Formats: sequence, structure tokens, C-alpha cells
Amino acid sequence: MIRYVLIPGAARAKNVPQLRLLFSWRLQVLHNANLAMCAVEMVLGRVPLRMVHVPVGVLWGLHYVGFAWAWMLRTGGVVYYPFLDPTVPPSTSLPIHVALVAAFAAFFAFGVLLGGSDDLAVKVSALVAAVLGLTYTRAHGAPTLLREAATA
Repeated sequence: MIRYVLIPGAARAKNVPQLRLLFSWRLQVLHNANLAMCAVEMVLGRVPLRMVHVPVGVLWGLHYVGFAWAWMLRTGGVVYYPFLDPTVPPSTSLPIHVALVAAFAAFFAFGVLLGGSDDLAVKVSALVAAVLGLTYTRAHGAPTLLREAATA
């Protein structure tokens, strides 16, 4: 979400404070440390993953949406991701939530397919490609905006 939704949206809106936050050390660790730990587990772990376990990805996605809604209620309306805002009309929010849950299931299925290989080189190569694809960003103009703000 950071790479494909939030950074491009903040860059299009020229929202420099939001970009500074998105590129801060804290948020980078929050969003990428779990990815790194999962990658290590996929390479070194021996826990068998099967396609029949894909519903776990769906349940995790549903948990993610439910947690965001509960957090909003607990904090009096704080929504960290606009695509999880339950006040958005259902005609807009339902397709977004379905897509989010489907993405969790798809990434879980990718992990199942990747975890099925016993070849360490295959696992490492696929995980490097996945990590780079999810974390590397040209930032859609964000570095330029941040440099301009720093010199202004």
C-alpha cells in the first residue's frame, strides 16, 4: 500500500509533510521489518505451507480490516489508511476491502508456491525479487519534492 497507493498519492498532492512521514525511519521499519522477517522465515523455515492454508491469508485480511475499524472507533475517528475508512460509502469501500483481502490471499498463495521449493537459490531469488518489488520505489517525484522543501 505504501509503494503503490500512499507515496504516489502524497506526491501527486505535493504533500511534503506526508512524504516526510512516509519516508521516515519509523514508518520504513514499521512497514518493512515484517516483510524482512517473513522473507527470512520463507528462506530458512521448514514450516510446510499448502494451498489449503490460503484461507489463512483471507482471515488475516479480514482481521486487518476489522482492526482498522476497531482502532477508528477506539481513537475517535483516527483512520491511518483512507482506503480502510468505514465512513466511505459501501459502493466505494466494499470493492476496496474485497481487493485488500484478495491481495492478502494472493500474497499468501505466492508464499505457498515459493515455500514449496526446496532449492535455496530459487527461494532466495524469488524473495529478493519480491522484496525489491514491494519496497523499492522511484517515489513518483517524492525525492524531488523533499529536496525542494529542504532548500526552501
